[in-house]
Amino acid sequence: MSEKWNDVFFRATQNDKGERVLSGSVNSCFDIITRTEPYKDLNDLTTKDGWEKNESQELTAKMNNFIYVRGTNLADKPQSGSVYLYYTPASLLLYPGLWKNNIIKVGDKDECFTFKNLEKGQQTVFADIEHGTFSWRPDPLSRDHYCLISRVSTADHPAQIEDIKNIDDFGEFISTNRSFGWRNISVTDRNSPQWSMPVHYEQGDTGSVMHFILSCKNAPVGTEVALSCPSGGPNPPIHMPRTKITEPNQDLGVICDVPANFSGEITYYFWSNNIQGGANMEIALHAVYFVQDDHKLCQYAKHHEELGFKFSNEQCRQLKLGKSIGPEKGIILGQHTTQIR
Repeated sequence: MSEKWNDVFFRATQNDKGERVLSGSVNSCFDIITRTEPYKDLNDLTTKDGWEKNESQELTAKMNNFIYVRGTNLADKPQSGSVYLYYTPASLLLYPGLWKNNIIKVGDKDECFTFKNLEKGQQTVFADIEHGTFSWRPDPLSRDHYCLISRVSTADHPAQIEDIKNIDDFGEFISTNRSFGWRNISVTDRNSPQWSMPVHYEQGDTGSVMHFILSCKNAPVGTEVALSCPSGGPNPPIHMPRTKITEPNQDLGVICDVPANFSGEITYYFWSNNIQGGANMEIALHAVYFVQDDHKLCQYAKHHEELGFKFSNEQCRQLKLGKSIGPEKGIILGQHTTQIR
């Protein structure tokens, strides 16, 4: 029986038990999971059933995508350290010089995910609500794919990125250093949006529940919109999946508990789906603060219909608006509009 790696590692395959020397294929790391939509519950990745799955999706160019990295601590003690993720266009030999400067950030902000006191034998996903997960907005590649490289650095194994220039050193590097994981992924632009608009958002020094609402005016029925912010902090994340327009004038949105001092880039997207029309179309992103009747700002607030929003009963339920659900009056604190003439 071969010797086991004695630190945090990423599975190369589903049945990888963490042998110190890795043999066979190294380009399908089972613990790198690529998604176009974020997981609602990170526990889905570490339950007994979820741990044996890798439900990766083909990523979409020009959009925020979400990449989850998992790991297991094989050391005989708790371990602390940092996890990094890199990318490079496909290459048969992934010499570190090709990818060491191509960092994929956590929540579009941090260059690594820092973990503390990962217990002996513990399985985990390197992501959380506060920091988010690795997020990436790749450019399309014609008839090609990308490679992702994960790296975990601890005090016992710092996993320095070496300056490797010959085949022998490279072969030893990928076979004996279990601090790295390797995965080939596909990126498509066939589902890319026709356009996207990033908008900076600052919460300020007071956390609150916020509504982020997309108002679509003169939008052709059958087109689609979405909004997304990869930065960690809000619960749930600021994210509305790709949603079809069913009426020319329609309001859609999400509700999130945003912590104090949060900042991030919210991007909203539009897909025409080859549908003609949309003259004088307008899509606006609103940041709306709804308040109860006894709130000090209620005197400045208006009913959501007076603010120009029209929601169905189901939308009110989802957005927790209405007398039996939550507040009805709000203040539009910010707005960004894209007009198509």
